[in-house]
Amino acid sequence: EHLLSAGWDMKLKVWSMDRRQSISTFHGHSKEISALDVSRDGRIAVTASWDSTARVWDLTQPLREYLSESRTLTG
Repeated sequence: EHLLSAGWDMKLKVWSMDRRQSISTFHGHSKEISALDVSRDGRIAVTASWDSTARVWDLTQPLREYLSESRTLTG
């Protein structure tokens, strides 16, 4: 089983519950991550950041930075 974390360090991390350590780190935001959601199958994650962008991540390919191009969010 895996756990996802994201926050002040601007990174999305995947943690192994068995090994109790980070196994993948995703970079791309330039400010803190404020929201995180994951698909039901656990393959895709979406993050939103204080840098006014949202990013879509393929959790099966940790060497790829992100799936979506950065889009500025407006409210």
